[in-house]
Amino acid sequence: MVSVLWHCIGCPNSFVSDRSVIARQLHSTAWPTLLRADSVAGKHVHWGVSLVAYMNVAVAVLALVSGVVTPLGLSDEVGRVYNQTVRFEYVPDLSGFGNGTMHRPDMPLSRDCGIETRFCPGAAVPGSVDHQGSYNNSANSSLTATTRIPKNITAIFTSATQNSSVASILDIQYRSWVPYVNKYYDNHKPYPKGQFRHIDLLLSRDSIVTVEGAIADMASGGIGFRNHTAPVGLPLGAEWDEDILWLEPDIQCADTNLSVELTIGDKQSRYERIQSISLVDDGGLANLRKGSPFDSWPMPNYSAPDIESRAALAAWASNFLTALVLNITDMRTARNGIKSDLGRRFNMTSPKRQGTRWDSLGVETDYLKGYWLGITEDYFMNGTHLQKDSGNLTWLDPPEHHPYEYASALFRKLQRMCSGLEHEDQNNTDHNMECGYFYSAPSRIDGGSKDTMEAGSKWKVRLYTCVGANKASIKTASFSLNGTATLESITVQRVTQKRYAAESGYPLWAFEDWWYPSSEGAITGPLWGIVDGTYAGTPGYNFSRAPHLYVPFGRNTFGWSGSDGLDILAGVSLPENILSAVMNTIFHPVSDFDDKLPRYAGTDNLLLRKRWDNLSQTAAGAANILRLVWTDNMASAVVGTKLPQSSFADGSWKVTVYTRIISYDIRYAIPAFLLLAIWVTLVLGSFIMAAIDQRLPWHLKSLLNDTSLGRIAVAGVHPEGKFMLRESTRKWLDEFGHFQLAIGEPLDKDSDVDKLPSQDVQLRRNSATAAGQLLESQ
Repeated sequence: MVSVLWHCIGCPNSFVSDRSVIARQLHSTAWPTLLRADSVAGKHVHWGVSLVAYMNVAVAVLALVSGVVTPLGLSDEVGRVYNQTVRFEYVPDLSGFGNGTMHRPDMPLSRDCGIETRFCPGAAVPGSVDHQGSYNNSANSSLTATTRIPKNITAIFTSATQNSSVASILDIQYRSWVPYVNKYYDNHKPYPKGQFRHIDLLLSRDSIVTVEGAIADMASGGIGFRNHTAPVGLPLGAEWDEDILWLEPDIQCADTNLSVELTIGDKQSRYERIQSISLVDDGGLANLRKGSPFDSWPMPNYSAPDIESRAALAAWASNFLTALVLNITDMRTARNGIKSDLGRRFNMTSPKRQGTRWDSLGVETDYLKGYWLGITEDYFMNGTHLQKDSGNLTWLDPPEHHPYEYASALFRKLQRMCSGLEHEDQNNTDHNMECGYFYSAPSRIDGGSKDTMEAGSKWKVRLYTCVGANKASIKTASFSLNGTATLESITVQRVTQKRYAAESGYPLWAFEDWWYPSSEGAITGPLWGIVDGTYAGTPGYNFSRAPHLYVPFGRNTFGWSGSDGLDILAGVSLPENILSAVMNTIFHPVSDFDDKLPRYAGTDNLLLRKRWDNLSQTAAGAANILRLVWTDNMASAVVGTKLPQSSFADGSWKVTVYTRIISYDIRYAIPAFLLLAIWVTLVLGSFIMAAIDQRLPWHLKSLLNDTSLGRIAVAGVHPEGKFMLRESTRKWLDEFGHFQLAIGEPLDKDSDVDKLPSQDVQLRRNSATAAGQLLESQ
């Protein structure tokens, strides 16, 4: 464009009006700025003029940036658009959990409440006679008990879950089962009996994991029961919410403020690796609370067992008894505090204390019985009397005169007090809590590498007391599907506690009353779950309207360590069995069921060791470890069996559908917004100034004409040009627009001037200095 203008300037037939137009075109480009022409001069220029000039440049740059940046905010993405009711279909799990889950039995659900001729509550065989008060035995030996669940019991525990996504206790079953025949049941007909098979270690997954029939929270613990289905016919996917039955261990740990320092020896034998053991008082003894920790244990409560308080009481009682065992106090003075100093060390390198729970050098749990102090169970309390059980009972009275023996007996009692099995106000109420010690993963304290346990290295183990109970609730799970209807494509975005508008909206929980007539003594766990409000007050059941229920205790724990179930209903006793093992025995590498359970201590699994190292250094982290191990075992053992046909009337559910949408990132529009703000400000300012001075447009046009190159040149050489500077454009063009003008080109003697009009010749001769003369005269 500049080349064309340059050609026009050099044209011999160029008119003065051309100069005005060309000047506008040239000076509106960036060339004056790039070539530093007169129109961008900064010297001898009024500051207001310079300010306006620089503002014009800044606005031009801003406009350039806006033109480039603003479109970058546009994007094409998949987003949520509208709600739609779609059909759900079952999606199989192609992982080991899917392959390890057996098909559901083609025989009725089974429930085994004991052995021989005992029968479950409400399932008495016609012709039998109830012997209440001990066990439900049939007086007719020719009749066998039945594992069939009566319709009235099935009806009550499915009354609130029909046409709902929430599972019932009957939907929680063992993944593996075997058709089992027992001569004492069902006239020798087979019934499904659950089996425990650990499938896969999920502890490496720090997220919410979906497996066949379950949702496992491997970040904070807990499991939901859902037979997985997904919406079909949605190419880009969708998201939706479902209410699900959620079961989690509510575990709290308290720091005893005692620790054990271990020095590694040079022997390779597992039981001789530790060279020395020292107990360190980090405040647990020096700052021990005054009073007796055995006077204020709360009554067990199914709706609010106060787990945190029990953990703190257990820590207090444990430290109290530890002081007695270490012989630094006695019962008469311990109530008033213990004389100890922070950092005080007690040598525990003795044969009876050497091989307790330190030999594995990993995470451990243990009963609240003081085994780590080398205590045996030879002593027990008989009322207020202390006795020794060594074949013949020996009385040791008064107990205060035998502090070590007294502490041993009270440690034996502590486990039962903590779990709720021993309470003065207890009346035929089974406990639903488990208690135990938690020993942290050893942390190195001598500055060496924490990845190696070489001879002479020093390590510290923290001691916690932990209490846990299984809690059932209804939670809302948020799912998303990326387009393909497979389990791998389903993501659980979050699981949150279900919200209720008022307390009247809380679910009604029910569980069987084991102490109701004809129910005494059954050794499995009671059925539990949410029920319809019409069943409230039904005899033989306990009811609670609350957002959650602490699951009642089943009496057949039997020191579970991977053992099989009595029947197919995994939700009755298995959660309690696993919790008991997690709180007391599951981390210890020596058990009768090592072939069924993985090693959770972290001693031979680097991934677990790293994770346990980080978590076990705090009481909250220790509790989380226990929750995760419980969840890992539950995920392998149980499956939710509720089918979509039983969840929704027509197998359909409302979802938010994903589709492609055009979106814009507003951050990219910031330069455009700035430019718009400047433009609006200038326009508004112009209107305001025009309203104040109505002649402003005329003044502006006069200024434009006064700075027109053609007018200035004509005014400098033509007598009438000065008097027509302010004339209208049309009149000026009619008068002078046809004059030819050459600027910066002196006429040489060979120029063909004879062909030009006299006035044009005069203009050409004087045009080089015309503008300067005019400006000087003004």
